[in-house]
Amino acid sequence: MIDFVERLQELINESKKVAQNYSSKYVHLEHVLYVVMKDEHFLKLFKKYKIDYKKITKELEDFISNYPLMEHIESSSDNIEISPHVLVFLGYCNLCHKCNEDVVINKDVLFITNVIASFLFMEETFSQKILLSNNVSPLFLTKIYQSYSSNMSNRVSEIINETLDGSSNKKEQLFLSQYTINLTEKVKGKEWQPLIGRDDELELLQYILLRHDKPNIILVGNHGVGKSKLVEGLAKIYSEKYTDKEFLLLDNLSFTANIMVKGEIENRVKTLHNILNKKENVVLIIDDIHFMCGNGDYSSQNDLSSLFKPMLCDGKIKIIGITTNEDYRRFIEKDDNFVKNFFKFTVKEPSFDETKNIIMNIKSLYENNFNVTFSEKIIDLIMDYCNRYFYNKFFPEKAIDILDTVGAYATYHNEKEISEDMIYKVLSILLGIPLNNISLSEEEIYKNLENTIKKEIIGQDEAVKKVSEAVIISKSGLRETNKTAISLMFKGSSGVGKTEICKVLSKILNIPLVRFDMSEYMEEHSVSKLLGAPPGYKGFGDGKSGNGLLINAIDEHPSCILLLDEIEKANSKIHNVLLQVMDNGKLTSSSGKSVSFEHVYLIMTSNVGSYNSHKIRIGFGNDDYTPSDQDYEDRFLPEFRNRIDSTITFNNLSSDVLKTICIKFLDELKSILSKKMIDFEYNDDIINYIVKKVENSNNGARPMKHIITNEIKNVIAKDIVFGKYKNGGKILLKIKDNKIYFGE
Repeated sequence: MIDFVERLQELINESKKVAQNYSSKYVHLEHVLYVVMKDEHFLKLFKKYKIDYKKITKELEDFISNYPLMEHIESSSDNIEISPHVLVFLGYCNLCHKCNEDVVINKDVLFITNVIASFLFMEETFSQKILLSNNVSPLFLTKIYQSYSSNMSNRVSEIINETLDGSSNKKEQLFLSQYTINLTEKVKGKEWQPLIGRDDELELLQYILLRHDKPNIILVGNHGVGKSKLVEGLAKIYSEKYTDKEFLLLDNLSFTANIMVKGEIENRVKTLHNILNKKENVVLIIDDIHFMCGNGDYSSQNDLSSLFKPMLCDGKIKIIGITTNEDYRRFIEKDDNFVKNFFKFTVKEPSFDETKNIIMNIKSLYENNFNVTFSEKIIDLIMDYCNRYFYNKFFPEKAIDILDTVGAYATYHNEKEISEDMIYKVLSILLGIPLNNISLSEEEIYKNLENTIKKEIIGQDEAVKKVSEAVIISKSGLRETNKTAISLMFKGSSGVGKTEICKVLSKILNIPLVRFDMSEYMEEHSVSKLLGAPPGYKGFGDGKSGNGLLINAIDEHPSCILLLDEIEKANSKIHNVLLQVMDNGKLTSSSGKSVSFEHVYLIMTSNVGSYNSHKIRIGFGNDDYTPSDQDYEDRFLPEFRNRIDSTITFNNLSSDVLKTICIKFLDELKSILSKKMIDFEYNDDIINYIVKKVENSNNGARPMKHIITNEIKNVIAKDIVFGKYKNGGKILLKIKDNKIYFGE
């Protein structure tokens, strides 16, 4: 046995050299056969039985020369890997040796016959085909056995038959174990968590699998709604109800790994087809089934969908595919011949109550794992905050994720009981929202909304009041259905707080602010940037970018503040698009993706008339002039204006308001400096100096931060960096010669 193993090792070592000479990354079966065709012991036997070994060698050389080349970085044969096919081949060599060592006395002949037989066992390979086409067949082996065996009896025929035919079951099991995962065995295990609910879906899936023709299903749904878990639940039912059925999950990574040789993937698909067709009791599960369609991220691989089509037609093989809505649209639905073989089954997000039932049933798993306790009150809190904050994720996954994270947090801090404060801390970390904002109840937030905004937005009390009222009406549920949460138009000159109030509102309500600068959408064709390129144009159907920026933004943040800044600069076609949004609360991309605006706070800002206001103010000194209503009506069509819930005018900022804002900014700087042990003081002259400059700029309060930064912060920053205030100090701002003077 040792001698046989040594000879096999020599054979592989020589094959590595051949692979290296042909610049191959792997030792393939054909490299091994090439070495065999050069071995004097094999050639002697081939000549005796008139095998055209030169023809075999020539065909091998032509085939090997077409292998993909390796990167010429490491040239040592030690870096060349053994392909999976060669490993299987070596296993057959050992099997043949055990069977034949008591039949063939001559060790050279024994080695030769074992190697040749092993090549013949490698079905659907080029090595097997070339040997069979040149009369190196089981009959050839029988002749050798008859000539060289000392005990040629029924034993030899039995060995040959067992090896060529009887081992097929072992080969099939070896193939399936290499490329699939047995879900039936998984759901029988103690660690598997049962599926909760989904009774109607499970029943319908069983109906479809009983169909005579094309009993194939594609499960389509958003990430985290439980598609894979639904399949596991189906496998559990079949393991109890139909004990002869077996659910196998295709291991996509293994199935497409090491596909270096032309025809390798076709061989794997064909072998899989043959095995499943013979068994007739297997349901094949393909997760991320879109990977089979080679026209996107997987374009480097073959288009497997065309290879799988023969498996889908006759109904003997049942396939369940799993994919997301986006991947289905992007990769699969374009291939009509592939899609027609499947029943499209949409897996919807479970309801709030269904999800809570799921969480209550699985929480013991996490309690045992983390050695903590989740009370029903805590579960309710998790569900509530998941529903409120995680808009771009779906039940039940987002609730399970929080449950898992909170359990891990408690374990890390040695806590046994999960508290409300712990939930707030975890959510604060995950969302990047201050802890006190999360812990406030919704009632408190909306009750104090107007006063909270006024603390940040100074001098626009009437506008703040109208915004607060609009938000509260939306929250009360008195809005019509299929509309945006609110749709407001902010009119006013630049720098009076229109954009700033949106930022403050986003912070208070803890929802994201999505801003579009509409000056970027002045051209007619810019509509495609928001809704995606139309069919036939470059970018159509190109994944996320093909859906358009606005569609993607709302898809990712279905509850947000959508700020369309300077809407008057947008092309009129974009105004027409917004008519649909304000009227129906929905928008569809050019590729067919639809999003809902029902939880979107649509706010548009406009400077229409502010330019005329500036001219009039210069000529007549009218500080109270607001953007012209006539200009506003001329710019926007009546059907557009009439769909807006409220048009809110922001007043120009008076000197007193500007002074209040200036004090606010200077006090913020004072607070920062106090932490560095620096006493910062300023007088009214500083305030008047800054306000006068701001008023001269005619841009509202916007330039104020720039003035404070350029004329005050920059000077102080240099002194801090260069060590003047290393141990603290005092800064007293004064005005001398119409300039800011830094005294001590």
